[in-house]
Amino acid sequence: MVREESLTLYGFFTRAEKRAFDLLMLVQHVGPKLALAILSVLSPDELSERAIRSRKTWKRLDAVPGVAPRWPSAWCANYGTRPPS
Repeated sequence: MVREESLTLYGFFTRAEKRAFDLLMLVQHVGPKLALAILSVLSPDELSERAIRSRKTWKRLDAVPGVAPRWPSAWCANYGTRPPS
């Protein structure tokens, strides 16, 4: 990631992790620090469209430091899904 004031390098074990990181970076209010925190709690498979509709996944997202209550709605707006009710 290149910014005016720094050059930051992120490494991933698998391509799936890299793709999940890239998708998370597209969500409004998610930066690299939060994307990495989410990936430390959820695997790329758990971030799939099917899994993201699971209540269990949303509860695990609540455990991630920095995930604000409004973040799930930003995710849903980006990906056209709804959080489980």
